[in-house]
Amino acid sequence: MSAKVDWKDDSHEEGLEPEEVPSSPKFSVGSNVKLIKVDHDRFKRRPEYVEDAVGEIQRIHGAYSVPTEDHKDEKYEFLYSVKFSHTGVWGDDHPESNGTLSLDLWEETLKLAE
Repeated sequence: MSAKVDWKDDSHEEGLEPEEVPSSPKFSVGSNVKLIKVDHDRFKRRPEYVEDAVGEIQRIHGAYSVPTEDHKDEKYEFLYSVKFSHTGVWGDDHPESNGTLSLDLWEETLKLAE
């Protein structure tokens, strides 16, 4: 899958470009995704309140080195900025029904929405 990546963001240091790592991003800008349940402790700050909502990939921040189980191998994972609608997260009666919520989420916590 060809990834459209926007690298002009001064809010934090960006990760490696897709060409610099051995894997490609699973999702591209515009993909609709959902949060999945993960069992390990790496995602302690995972926002469970968006579990049933469908979000849209707005940006790929790049790939970052993440620890592996044995701490010997190097593994890379992509970080995405995902936009959710307020009504998709909190329901149709949310007072800011036309608002959105953007979250930076790791690739391992996402799946394509059906």
